[in-house]
Amino acid sequence: MADVRQSGLADAGHPLLGAVVPLPESDEIVCTGRLSLRSHAWLGDHEIAGTVLLPGTAFVDMALDVGALVYCQRLTELT
Repeated sequence: MADVRQSGLADAGHPLLGAVVPLPESDEIVCTGRLSLRSHAWLGDHEIAGTVLLPGTAFVDMALDVGALVYCQRLTELT
């Protein structure tokens, strides 16, 4: 994986998120990443009817990690 800091981005410090992008003139951030079977082979274990799905626990894990970046310590609901 390329070093996102070379592009002026902050490393997200999470295995599923690649970078944190602060929005200009705001206290908001955008977290981004790229998932693929090539970089995350374990995704192949989560195939249903020929479609690979990201497990719900991964979404919760990412939400909690991003929440910690913005000082939010609790996840109430994720739909």
